[in-house]
Amino acid sequence: MLIVRQLRKSYGAEAGAVAAVRGASFVIEQGQSFTLLGPSGCGKTTTLRCIAGLERPEGGEIVLDGRIVDSAERGIHVPPYERPLGMVFQSYAIWPHMSVYENVAYPLRVGRQRMGASEVNGRVTETLKLVKMEALAERPAPQLSGGQQQRVALARALVSRPRLLLLDEPLSNLDAKLREEMRLELSALVRTLGIATLYVTHDQSEALAMSHRVAVMDRGAIVQEGSPQEIYSQPRHAFVAGFVGAANFFDGTVVSPPADGMIVVQVGAARLTCSVPVPAQHHAPGSRVTVVVRPEEVAIGLQAPGDDANVFRATVEEVTYLGAALDCRTRTAWGPLSVRTQPARKLVPGAQVLVRIPPEACRILEGQAID
Repeated sequence: MLIVRQLRKSYGAEAGAVAAVRGASFVIEQGQSFTLLGPSGCGKTTTLRCIAGLERPEGGEIVLDGRIVDSAERGIHVPPYERPLGMVFQSYAIWPHMSVYENVAYPLRVGRQRMGASEVNGRVTETLKLVKMEALAERPAPQLSGGQQQRVALARALVSRPRLLLLDEPLSNLDAKLREEMRLELSALVRTLGIATLYVTHDQSEALAMSHRVAVMDRGAIVQEGSPQEIYSQPRHAFVAGFVGAANFFDGTVVSPPADGMIVVQVGAARLTCSVPVPAQHHAPGSRVTVVVRPEEVAIGLQAPGDDANVFRATVEEVTYLGAALDCRTRTAWGPLSVRTQPARKLVPGAQVLVRIPPEACRILEGQAID
């Protein structure tokens, strides 16, 4: 298990220091896959490097398997080689002068678990089989493809049987098809091993597909943490809604008090009936709110689908074919609206359509809309 409490890390001189991590806290249970998700510069890699012992935080506490490995207040900083963890770097950091076997065996020969030759051989062979690289054990590292290098780096991280696996954007250097294949293999491997895993990425699809829990970071702080379903379907802040998937944002004014889990919001010339989990005082009439709607939750057609709640006339302005879906940019009397629908739909620019936004698809955010 990993426990991170109020982690703080800055770079630069005191007067002009930049806060890279600002009070990050989370817990990773044994066997759980946890992802730090966010844009470049949000502090996710710095957080991972602090956990690995490669950076020394100025504040907070890191507890790994019941042992405090970092605490600025107590003056504790356990060096990386004494922490029971394995790490895969974004660049893989494969040693070019070594073979596949030698790369994987290295931690067992020089690390805290130094072993005899026969034990090293057994452990390396077992781990290479795990990542399907046993046939290439003697191949020189420079002759490996990107996917093979990734497997070797993963094997090297796992060979010492760590209690925690750290993955720093390990798939970012692969092409799209190989990245998807390796994502599936990596997910299956982590589930099989039952090891606690911290995954760092800026790729929303990877985070949603590979994680038990996701923490979205922005400017050094964790904005929201939850299951992949919660992060996507129930974003609490505009940053989360905008970064994880596509979204429509509408700023409006509440015109009716919460009733039966619904409120009405005036957006331009239109009124949107919106679902709220529970009636809340801050949704009183006259209060300003931001509403988010996912494009795939908007129904589009020539006739009003279902009842007439949240049905509006629109003009199709742009249609983009994506293979599995059709992205449409429409224009309503109260502003633009993006819609994602089935690719078989016959929609062309200039078409007059009706769109319906289900009330349960209209979510009220705590934060403000993003630019």
